[in-house]
Amino acid sequence: MTVAFLDLLGFSWMVEHIPQAALDNLETLQAVIRNATEDEKVDFEDKENSGISTFKYLINFSDSLIIGAENADLFVRQVSNFAARVFLYDSSSFNGHINDIKNVASGTIYDGYSGFLPQPHRAFPTLLRGGISCGDVCFNRTNQIFEGLYEYNNAINVFGLSYVDAVRLEKSGKGPRLFCSKKFVKSLKDKSPAIRKVEGDIYEIVWTYYACEAKMKVTDGDKMLVVKKAVEDMLLPAVNLYNYYYEKQDASKKPEEQEYKHYEEFIWLICSGIVKYASDNSVNKDKVYKLLEVELKSVKDWKLPLGRSKVEYEDFNPENVS
Repeated sequence: MTVAFLDLLGFSWMVEHIPQAALDNLETLQAVIRNATEDEKVDFEDKENSGISTFKYLINFSDSLIIGAENADLFVRQVSNFAARVFLYDSSSFNGHINDIKNVASGTIYDGYSGFLPQPHRAFPTLLRGGISCGDVCFNRTNQIFEGLYEYNNAINVFGLSYVDAVRLEKSGKGPRLFCSKKFVKSLKDKSPAIRKVEGDIYEIVWTYYACEAKMKVTDGDKMLVVKKAVEDMLLPAVNLYNYYYEKQDASKKPEEQEYKHYEEFIWLICSGIVKYASDNSVNKDKVYKLLEVELKSVKDWKLPLGRSKVEYEDFNPENVS
């Protein structure tokens, strides 16, 4: 069985500095889970890829999700779409310059005296970072005490080496990335275009590849429209978040410890997914590069972050796994 351990990025910081935002992010996560579950009850286009039919188990505690899944190949697509839905829930709130991350409005709240006012907090970026492995694992019913009352067989517990491996993998790097084990990659029957090697026995699912069609799907039409929508919905907010944290960086911290590093990784994750999607759908690459360059030139201290080049956007084909 496939086991995924997913965490909300930056949750501990939120709990310390803006607890209401932490609560709002948990509510966002719950809303996405609830909506995805409801979607499974109806038929819609591309339900197989964007649904959660592979999720046989899902445990949510604090800011963590543990998922037990079947059909690893389909799970790659579904967990990618799930991660996209979580971020896109409030991503439009970051389409403009960010003045104060502690007071970003997302929608409105009605005030009886002043009318509709901006509602802060909910827009704090909701991003998942996770580890994915596979092998023997046990999900079992367990007991709990809720509000002083003992409840028999009303909760789920999990244990197993693959779960331990997934927890370990989650800490493999910065940014909202989905790291996976070599064993998991070897279990795939069809090599996904969204799998790439990180280092050693660590791989990752580039979930932004499938996220390109999370809000717009063009079956027989101009796929460049999908690329433009992905840039608007993902890259623009990521650049604005990077710029905010770059401007607010803490001089007492080492460069690798700065918060903007998470969004630097996110930017390149998005670029990788978009370019690979464009390549697989016969979209003119020069036009795609030009579109990306326009947004990336607004990145603070523009020097092709991480020393990456245009060529490395496409460094994406899975290596032979032996």
